[in-house]
Amino acid sequence: MNINKLIEKINNIHPNSFSNNDKTAWAHELDMELYQKAMQFYGFKEPVEYSEGVPLYLGKGGAKLYELYILSQMDYFNDDIAVYNNRILLFNDALLNFLNWLTANNKYTGKE
Repeated sequence: MNINKLIEKINNIHPNSFSNNDKTAWAHELDMELYQKAMQFYGFKEPVEYSEGVPLYLGKGGAKLYELYILSQMDYFNDDIAVYNNRILLFNDALLNFLNWLTANNKYTGKE
């Protein structure tokens, strides 16, 4: 899956006024956070900026993480804090599942 398909899915599920550039920036923000705090220590390369056709850094399996993160950012900036709180709980659960998968299926290198 690439960033364009992810954004299309988000826009279809949850019509909004945020630009695709905002959503792309939030996806890259998530990539960088995960890289800096976990993935670099398992031998993953640093994520690149998204452009047309570039696959998602986390692959198709990470699509739910991106979706929940981007939707939570939209909720936050819309000042819909009740929905944000619920959505960020779902994101945190998905993130924990992803990190459990990461540690169970990849060798820890401990190197940057």
